[in-house]
Amino acid sequence: MTRTGNSNPRITHLTGGIRRTHFGVDLWLTKYPLVFPEGKTSLPHPHYAMGCHVADVSGLLLHYKFLGNAPDVAKRAFLDGRYNPLFPEYRKYQKVLTSHPRLTFHTAKAIEYAGCEALVSAGFLSISDTYQRWLGE
Repeated sequence: MTRTGNSNPRITHLTGGIRRTHFGVDLWLTKYPLVFPEGKTSLPHPHYAMGCHVADVSGLLLHYKFLGNAPDVAKRAFLDGRYNPLFPEYRKYQKVLTSHPRLTFHTAKAIEYAGCEALVSAGFLSISDTYQRWLGE
């Protein structure tokens, strides 16, 4: 990934997560919803940004792909043609969720969400020194 600048070197590109654990897919978790365009900016995918200055803070987008109806959602995705066949992870989701309908995503590594501050303290999210000073003003 090429960027014109990353304001905060502590921000990393995360991959895998629970989908790697349960489905063997190594997807990008980091998204770039906050960018400052510089010249020729390319945002071909929400998980991929080129030619932009990336914000110096990270955040958390709480969204849940696997609720109780996940097997039906994965199956309907193929029947309706909503998901591009170039993204085979949905076929893996369907296969695993159909064969393990009571699959739980709670693992020994799971921690209870206790707010953004806890995620910053754990190093999962990052804020720049400049942003911390701005918060104190």
